[in-house]
Amino acid sequence: MNSIKQNTVALVADINGNWSFHPKPQTSPISLKKALKNLSNESRCEIRYLSKDLQKVCREFYKLNIKQTQNTLLIKKLLQKYTGSTGSYINFIPLYWHKPCCTIPKSVISRSGLIHPSRKRYLLIEEIQRLSSFPDDYLFTGTYKEQHARMGNCVPPNLMKAIALNLKNSPFLKDIETPSVIGTFTGCGGSSLGFHLAGFKELLAVEYDDNAYATFKLNFPNVNIFHGDIATLSVEKVPGVNYPLMRRENLVRGKLTRTPKD
Repeated sequence: MNSIKQNTVALVADINGNWSFHPKPQTSPISLKKALKNLSNESRCEIRYLSKDLQKVCREFYKLNIKQTQNTLLIKKLLQKYTGSTGSYINFIPLYWHKPCCTIPKSVISRSGLIHPSRKRYLLIEEIQRLSSFPDDYLFTGTYKEQHARMGNCVPPNLMKAIALNLKNSPFLKDIETPSVIGTFTGCGGSSLGFHLAGFKELLAVEYDDNAYATFKLNFPNVNIFHGDIATLSVEKVPGVNYPLMRRENLVRGKLTRTPKD
């Protein structure tokens, strides 16, 4: 959007079928080996090595070469066999070189994490960053657990870029040279980076978590960001827009309360 003469677009769907909301696939699935190509084995954070019993779990897991998508039952059985544990470790996930990475979980607790296929350790923060489609020079701060949580809880930049480009080429925005966006739950900036790469301008970002806020500021120092609970935010006027956008109470519900006027 721009601030001159425009309509407002929230979540958009064309009921007439004139435009496809979903982006078309741009590439084939990318394997773990291809995604991590030429990435250093050094890390800015702690390196989480596997204990000997967990190495045995992984060796047997890879030896079986299971092809199913979900292997949680097998993992549970192997963990019980080699560690005596009867708990459920749904986020203990050995990865394959020739397959894409699975979903990156937010939480990192004892015995949980994404397992490197050949190095007897969990993935490095830098590897998780690459798999999340953040550039290698994107800045993160805090502990391993905090940085892992940022990426596990983010919108991958390349995913948002594809969505944003599709929106930008839609009948609703195609005549606007630099559309603008407001990030209401911005996290570490994954969606913001995606919109930026697609040529959007972010007018305002909102984030409650301290570490996510600090990470966002490191990478987007020129974007106005509100650090706090969105329920306490007044957005009657947002920088770069010359009319009231939304009432606070309906922003939280995600509803547009009025039609903007010039």
